[in-house]
Amino acid sequence: MNDTDQTIDLPVCHAIDSYQFRLIAQFPSNQLSIMDPSRTETQASHLSSPSAPTTSGPIRSSTHQLPRGRTTEDRGPTSSGSVSRAPGGSFEGQAAIRAFLQLQELEAARVSKRARYHNDPLPTTEGDEDSAHPLLDTFRDSVGSDGVLKMTNFTPSEIAQVYGDVSDFMAARWNIGRGQSSKQTPVDVFFMTLCVLKNGGEWAVLAHSFGMKPAAFEKMIVHFLDLLSPHLYHLYVEEAASTYTMKKVAIQGHAFRHYPAVGVTFQQSNMPSASQADFYSAKHKLHGYKTELSVMPTGICINCSHHSRGGVDDMTIFRKNLTFHEAATTKSPSEESMADEGPYRDTRDAVQAAARGGDAHPQPTQVSSWIIIADEGYQELNDTMRVLHPKRSRPTDPLTLKEEETNREISSDRTIVENYFGRLCTLWALVSDKYCWQVKKYEMYFRACVALTNVQVRVRPLRADDGEQYKDYLRRLNHIGTARRERRRESNQRARAKRELRLATEVPPVPEDESD
Repeated sequence: MNDTDQTIDLPVCHAIDSYQFRLIAQFPSNQLSIMDPSRTETQASHLSSPSAPTTSGPIRSSTHQLPRGRTTEDRGPTSSGSVSRAPGGSFEGQAAIRAFLQLQELEAARVSKRARYHNDPLPTTEGDEDSAHPLLDTFRDSVGSDGVLKMTNFTPSEIAQVYGDVSDFMAARWNIGRGQSSKQTPVDVFFMTLCVLKNGGEWAVLAHSFGMKPAAFEKMIVHFLDLLSPHLYHLYVEEAASTYTMKKVAIQGHAFRHYPAVGVTFQQSNMPSASQADFYSAKHKLHGYKTELSVMPTGICINCSHHSRGGVDDMTIFRKNLTFHEAATTKSPSEESMADEGPYRDTRDAVQAAARGGDAHPQPTQVSSWIIIADEGYQELNDTMRVLHPKRSRPTDPLTLKEEETNREISSDRTIVENYFGRLCTLWALVSDKYCWQVKKYEMYFRACVALTNVQVRVRPLRADDGEQYKDYLRRLNHIGTARRERRRESNQRARAKRELRLATEVPPVPEDESD
């Protein structure tokens, strides 16, 4: 190297290759500044070539040793420790190479760190804290999808799908506002809610199943259902009334002759502390609540009335829900010409005229509403709505063969309601067992179960077995009511026998002496 060449003062750089360092030191700064760009790139690629011998290790001094006979004062302006820049603010070739080597060193260190763990095992998904439903994942991994199905009536994928329909609604309302937020994820709370509706029972038992305190568990589930139940009912019940129109059902071939079918289901409750007669059902001989459901021919419920006390008759419940029935049975202009065969194919005015002694079976060309199928308890509703029900026989007016055949056809069509009641009572213990929770929350629980039953019916259509399940439910209620009446009768008999025995063994009072 000539005496006129300038040495290079390099900054401290950890673990720079010694061969690359010697190459850089061979170039004076004036040659690096005027080096052709293409040559600079070629030189840089050569420096980073893996074939070049390398020896790693930190540089011990921040300044390269000066040639013999030179001092630090003889350095040029480009040999200082600062980064050299060309006119216009761009890097010189020397600085670019130095930056390139530093970045390559960082890249090599990063790759070596990752390669150090090449033979380590991969992480598993168990206990993933980033999961949207860690509790559900734990149960799925422990008892399988079939176990989750038995606990909730839904598989894990169905739970995720149903909650996906309401996730946006719940995200804007759950764990929002003041107070302590729940540590459970929304999907896990939904999973626990399904378990509560499916199994019912005591809060302490349900809370213990998930390792929570009963008071906190009950508060969490009730608050969650307060938000979720109205939205579920709107999404799966109210919207079904506008989706499954009679015209659409008839075109698809799923309609029976009349639309829709209506019925009332009964659920036993605790004996009230107030007026017991208002809650007592003479039919079931129990205290409880009644709720009216309207079911489409497809097996989908389109309305759930407000619950009533067990002593209220079915027709009164129907009249309280008359606004819905009038709106649901009104024919649209495109449906007025559709076939509506069968008994009572007439308008309300024609029914009233028949009651006054006119033609009992007029056949007008058009009617304004669809007829409703009901049971024998709706005998007096023909003056209000077009209701089709089996005709009752009387001792003085027995049924004809044609009337008996008509009754069988009506009962056959109305089986869809009993099948729906059977599916509802089979799936959810909370609406079939004795209700012992808060009365003001009864409607919230019941409507949530109806909405979730609609989801189930879409996946697994109603079957005749569901109707048999409902008959078993009614038989059980009848047995409970009969057994209760028998126990009360026996208790009264024992009380009367004790009273008679007490009166028979009672010593008569000694008469007073009149002489005294």
